[in-house]
Amino acid sequence: NPFATEVPRCIRDCIEYIIENGLEEEGLFRIPGYMTQVKELKEQYDKGMNVNLKEVTKGIHTVGSLLKYYLSELTDPLLTFELMDCFMMAVDVIKVCEDSVEDSLEV
Repeated sequence: NPFATEVPRCIRDCIEYIIENGLEEEGLFRIPGYMTQVKELKEQYDKGMNVNLKEVTKGIHTVGSLLKYYLSELTDPLLTFELMDCFMMAVDVIKVCEDSVEDSLEV
């Protein structure tokens, strides 16, 4: 079952940190964090060590860079070819909903 996989702790921690501290941050994924620290943090996660993202330098940008780096290092793509049809159907549903909202606003 492709939906039964557990989200890696690094991804979960980064997303939680970003939700709590950086959703309003301009350039969240555009402005780089400290890459030396990003690589150290990824290595700590890979070794199963406890990581406290609240102690990172240049906080939100380093965490954003860590998330991007972790995702780029995955052996399998996040959006798998096996689930491509599901993703395409989801896009179609969103388009239908957007069209429906636009139609209701024009009335």
